[in-house]
Amino acid sequence: PGEAASEAPSGAPEEALGEAASEAPEAEIPAEVVLAVALAILAAALIASAARRRRGAGTV
Repeated sequence: PGEAASEAPSGAPEEALGEAASEAPEAEIPAEVVLAVALAILAAALIASAARRRRGAGTV
């Protein structure tokens, strides 16, 4: 009984999430994805600023 009870709840939320995702993909974005994108943007900004500084230092 314990095993069946543990399997049923785990399957139900996954199905519900799958249905919600198919109906409205923009409804929820995992925090991990948000953090990864934010870190990628910050890294790109740092690289760009470093490249600009190097160019400026070399030409001046």
